[in-house]
Amino acid sequence: MRKGLSLLEILISVGLASTVFLIVSSMLITFYNSDSRSKRLEVFEKSKNDLILLLSNSVRWAEVVLISENDLIVDGHTFALRSDGRLYKDDDVLTPEGLRITKFEIQDYSGIPGYPSILVDISMEDKDNVLRMDTLKLIVSVRKATSIISP
Repeated sequence: MRKGLSLLEILISVGLASTVFLIVSSMLITFYNSDSRSKRLEVFEKSKNDLILLLSNSVRWAEVVLISENDLIVDGHTFALRSDGRLYKDDDVLTPEGLRITKFEIQDYSGIPGYPSILVDISMEDKDNVLRMDTLKLIVSVRKATSIISP
């Protein structure tokens, strides 16, 4: 009758336990990385959608739209790219911390004073992964109200 374990049995059990530990930890690391990557991508897409909605509605329903040196002024509110790589509306930040705006250009395509059609060209990239970048081009016109007077 043996009362103890041999050295070979201990080495085999330690080897099996460490193999199981390595497999489980690598699975957890992979899951964590894919989850954080998915969250960053979700923030990226949400930011694009928010910018499209805000800029298009602001310009479409505006009374006054002015374009100056890469700034868009809509009814007295200034949309501008600042040196920190974030887009602002007056003093309110429009883009999240992990997103860098690399280009914010505005062009007027209409020839009608007071009713501009503008092209907003925004290039953005993920601060953590510069390989993830996208360009947003938005063309929007000020809504022109017409009055219909019946006789």
